[in-house]
Amino acid sequence: MINVLIVDDSKIARNKLKDTLAELGNYFNVVCEAEDGKDGLEKFTQNKIDLVLTDIEMPNMNGIDMAQAIREIDQNVEILVVSSVDIENVKQIFKQQHIKTITKPIKLQQFKSVLSHLLRKGED
Repeated sequence: MINVLIVDDSKIARNKLKDTLAELGNYFNVVCEAEDGKDGLEKFTQNKIDLVLTDIEMPNMNGIDMAQAIREIDQNVEILVVSSVDIENVKQIFKQQHIKTITKPIKLQQFKSVLSHLLRKGED
């Protein structure tokens, strides 16, 4: 079971991500949710998280800063940025830190492919 933290300021987006994870089977356990990066970072430190799904544009702390802070705490946690913001200008930062990105609206097949990779990696 992969423990998941979902961080997005939109409740609709968080619910859609939870529904999509549920469609993939019983592999993912959404442990907690957060409405911004500051809350996400706090919840990450309080829980055992294997996968962080995050937006970029959020109040209090954006997803980029949160992902970098999480990476300093745990080099092995998987981070997937799911955002409607044009992420081309930050892809290099993410690539260096082994953070994957998907653009909203989510293409289900691409999302499944990335998450399937994570599942296979977890079986190693």
